[in-house]
Amino acid sequence: MCGIAGLWAPSAGRDIWRLAAPLGPALRHRGPDDAGWLAAWPREGRTCAARELEATRSDADVPPEVILAHRRLSIVDLTTGWQPLSNEARDVWIVYNGEIYNHLALRAELEALGHRFATRSDTEMVVHAYEAWGTEAFAKFNGIFAFALWDGRRRRLLVARDPLGVKPLYVGHSAKGLWFASEVKAAIAAGLGVPEVDRQSLELFLTYRFVPSPATLLRGVRRVPPGHWLQADDGSGWSAPRRYAPPPKAEDRRPSREEWVERLVDATRAAVRGQLMADVPVGALLSGGLDSSIVVACMGQEASSAVWTYGIGFPEPGRESELDVARRAADALGTDHHEVTADHAGFFGEWADTLGQLDEPVATPGHVLVRMLCRRVGRDLKVALTGQGADEPLGGYLRHTPERWSHVLAAGPVAAAARLGARLLPRREAVRRFAAVASEPDVTRRIAAAFAVFAPDQVAALLGSGGTRVGPSDVVLEPVRRWLDGTQHLDSLNRLLYVDARLSLADDLLLGSDKVSMAHSVEARVPFLDLDYLAVAESIPARVKMSLLRGRKSLQHLVARRTLPAGLARALTAPGSGWRRKRGFDLPIGRWFAPDRLPAVEDLLIGKDAALPEYVRRDVVAQMLEEQRRRSFDRTRALTALLTLEVWHRAFVRGNPAEVARIGVDL
Repeated sequence: MCGIAGLWAPSAGRDIWRLAAPLGPALRHRGPDDAGWLAAWPREGRTCAARELEATRSDADVPPEVILAHRRLSIVDLTTGWQPLSNEARDVWIVYNGEIYNHLALRAELEALGHRFATRSDTEMVVHAYEAWGTEAFAKFNGIFAFALWDGRRRRLLVARDPLGVKPLYVGHSAKGLWFASEVKAAIAAGLGVPEVDRQSLELFLTYRFVPSPATLLRGVRRVPPGHWLQADDGSGWSAPRRYAPPPKAEDRRPSREEWVERLVDATRAAVRGQLMADVPVGALLSGGLDSSIVVACMGQEASSAVWTYGIGFPEPGRESELDVARRAADALGTDHHEVTADHAGFFGEWADTLGQLDEPVATPGHVLVRMLCRRVGRDLKVALTGQGADEPLGGYLRHTPERWSHVLAAGPVAAAARLGARLLPRREAVRRFAAVASEPDVTRRIAAAFAVFAPDQVAALLGSGGTRVGPSDVVLEPVRRWLDGTQHLDSLNRLLYVDARLSLADDLLLGSDKVSMAHSVEARVPFLDLDYLAVAESIPARVKMSLLRGRKSLQHLVARRTLPAGLARALTAPGSGWRRKRGFDLPIGRWFAPDRLPAVEDLLIGKDAALPEYVRRDVVAQMLEEQRRRSFDRTRALTALLTLEVWHRAFVRGNPAEVARIGVDL
């Protein structure tokens, strides 16, 4: 796993050296093991690669137009996998971040076509695949990746991101030139961008609690969408994103429920086996829940010694904590387990620090715990498998349930009853959201409502749009509409799950997981997002995935019984087993909005030093705080989103570490 960056600046002249110099160092945390640079002169058809930027200057009288930077975290092919890496003719070059698990099979195909390899790395396979198949090669890659290709023959720069968006990749264009980077902070360090809020994306953030690709909340910065590639031909700008990932296949209605379980078991084991690909030791993050326990069990079947696992939680005197649950799972699985104890008192300071690391505001405080855990993992290992990504294709979240029964909920009496429930239980935010979903006949609007933190009328009030908005705007609907395109052959639930895996999972959970793990030079792998596994999971009909009697994610319970030790499987899946099933971490968010803490929150959000009133109406925020104080409405999710925006602005836009440190003391 690595960090990549680059720029194409035809008019920069000798200033290009100064612009490029910070790109690699800004990403050192992503790749502390090695560094590499490529300078390219498109008009002359010449390139120069070296470990030091200064060395690429050589005896050049004319400065290059293109410079690519690479920071390496050595995991596969430790001795010959240095980058930038080229083909035999040295006219196609790559800087690459990630792993392609089927690279050996593709390498064999390419060797049969006459390609010759100089290394054992999956990186080199990408270069030869591009030579052989062009951009159609990208759909053949089963892995997690973001890369840039310099095609000297065509004077073309291409960038691509993996199908599920596990690895982030940003692009931008300014007067100084166009650029790409694994993290925005590299471009800012180089002076290619400035940390300014893009007000046009505020509506997206307030609705989703993150900004869906290709937009970001930073002016002039775009995120490459999952499963897409872009190109630049002359250094003047990037093309529109082009999708290479194929549309989903139709559900297969022939197999029985038992056959689907067997297919999932086989696919899970194969995915874990494939993602153990490494020339360094591989561990796992273990929460003690269903998904991470299955991953660790499958790892144990392939390992010759005990798997190293890592868990985190808050101590909870008088009752079983997340630490206890993970410890008991580790004991049952026979792992070498390591723990991190989180501290409620210091959580806010860690969260503020994490938001600065993320580059973008993502209102998911749980990223803090992953960061703290990976800080510990990084002392021992470079690679850890996780249980992330199973809920989206299998329908594991509460927001998935209404879509399974949307044909019933759309009936007038049911929708009316849901709206009545929302009026009778105004404090219950989940009830209000269910009412919005249940009463919406349009699938695009219904999916947007399932994710929404703020309802359309609340977004309008916050932004001072005026009037009464009765539905989401086209800006909000476009990300859902984009991913729904080509899914018309799927049933309603599977359409939602397909969108969820490429919208919320990619641009919230995976984005955060990558940034916080790579901050400590740890590659977090996701077997449940293996493409062969997804080909199975996303082909299962809704009636098999979810039913009234079996509830959500019942298939994974059956997978657990075939992969876990009997006692652990029973504890995690059997009703009334006596072992508390894993729940969400007991994050101290509710404490932030308790009556005794609200004055400090109010000062942060709308006080004299607050940035939030620059973007949203102060009086609307004050009203939400008052509703929370009086407990007339539960505004926890909404206030968390607003607090995220404020703290991110102080940490990333203002870049004031002392101010961020004070926030932790206040709360």
